[in-house]
Amino acid sequence: MEEREGITIFHLYRKDGMAIFLHPFNNPDRALEVLEKGELKGIYGKEPRVESLTLLRNDLYRMVEDGVNYWIADRRFVPRFIGSAGVFIVAYLFFGFVVRDPIPFVDELVLASVSAVVTYFLILKRNKKSSDALKKRVELRTKVDRIHFSEDPFVKRVEQLLEKTDSESPEALLTNPLFTEEEF
Repeated sequence: MEEREGITIFHLYRKDGMAIFLHPFNNPDRALEVLEKGELKGIYGKEPRVESLTLLRNDLYRMVEDGVNYWIADRRFVPRFIGSAGVFIVAYLFFGFVVRDPIPFVDELVLASVSAVVTYFLILKRNKKSSDALKKRVELRTKVDRIHFSEDPFVKRVEQLLEKTDSESPEALLTNPLFTEEEF
């Protein structure tokens, strides 16, 4: 059995008190893939405020929702496409043979296309509410809810260095190398 690697979320405070979260969920399309890799844990230097953690959790929930929607849309694309193509053909034949009109071809093509597009999006909406999507959402939301933050000395040092660099001018930062081995 293969071991799953953990995913670490870093919480940093800037000098002005702004909270920064560093995590690998930058791309919403790949957030699902990253979340499935392993367990989530968080580390901090100064203890984060509850509001910051709530904002992070809400962002992760949104990413889970977007990721599951992308996953289910990708997974069930072929049946959705075939169903819409079938509706297009049936609608085209129905409007072509049953409904007689003075302008042939154009109105049948438009009506069949509209009915195929509507069918495509109705099936997509139904797929987003399917049991597979619901199971995946619950699994990933549970994983997000289990994130545990703990204090880490390395992150404390990074926060101190960040605070030090925030107070200096950009010109002073360019002339002084900050990241030396002695400081870490």
